[in-house]
Amino acid sequence: MSNANCPIAIFAFKRPDHLERALASLDRCPEFASSHLRIYCDGPRSEPEAVLTERARRVAERWPHPSKSVVARQTNLGLATSISTGVGDLCDEFGKVIVIEDDLTVSPTYLRYMNEALDRYKDCGSVMQVVGHVYPARFRSRNDAVMLPMSSTLGWGTWQRAWRLYDATMSGRGVLDGDEALRRRFDLGGAYPYYDMLKAQIAGDVDSWGIKWYLSVFLANGLCVFPTKSLVAHEFDGTGTHCSTPQYREQPLRTTAILRWPDPVPDPEALEDFRRFIRRDRCPWVKAIRFLRSKFWAH
Repeated sequence: MSNANCPIAIFAFKRPDHLERALASLDRCPEFASSHLRIYCDGPRSEPEAVLTERARRVAERWPHPSKSVVARQTNLGLATSISTGVGDLCDEFGKVIVIEDDLTVSPTYLRYMNEALDRYKDCGSVMQVVGHVYPARFRSRNDAVMLPMSSTLGWGTWQRAWRLYDATMSGRGVLDGDEALRRRFDLGGAYPYYDMLKAQIAGDVDSWGIKWYLSVFLANGLCVFPTKSLVAHEFDGTGTHCSTPQYREQPLRTTAILRWPDPVPDPEALEDFRRFIRRDRCPWVKAIRFLRSKFWAH
């Protein structure tokens, strides 16, 4: 295993208190101090937001870290552009990146997991992402992590080789339109309405870089590494731009090391475990997308 820690990108906007909590949780990871840290602070969309974005920048500037840089945007790029450009820059510079948004907190073992996984699977072309967050599904796997054919936007990492396949234009989306079986696989066997989310993105009804990334992973037949118990918590308190209500009840984070790693091959049992959790409608994202379906595409 390599001793070089992966660089960390934190994306912040107008939530200084959230950013401080995210940084404090990372600071409890032993690897944090020896990792390159780059904090991207997006600019305000309006004059009232300027006060909060400036406070977030002060948190970023003042946080003590031996290898830190802060990128303070003068204009508002939006999350999608901020993520895609920041991740691209760090991948070009370091070949890999760990990505944290300001409304996440992490386990003390999060960075160990991310660094070990990014090193372990770096030459496995089918593995495109390492994810620290997982829904509280009951996985039957004897391993501490599983391979799933889906991506995530919560506490993740990737390599330059995989990020090169990120297609912000969604140019390959047409293959899904005429192939019902492919659409069903895209929707994880009908468990999660990703295709409806993709249509909403195309129609301009939602703005999600995440669905673009998932489409890129899907069209490449990619896999993503997930822990069987989450190392990342997502804070829902009504302040989020894209998601302000709880999707599910967060579970206590895993604090022990990941020791049993999966082979870089699909895990049908783990996928079925995840699908079983989603089918129970324990994640209101499904209900939200079904509402979009009924409103925009039922007729």
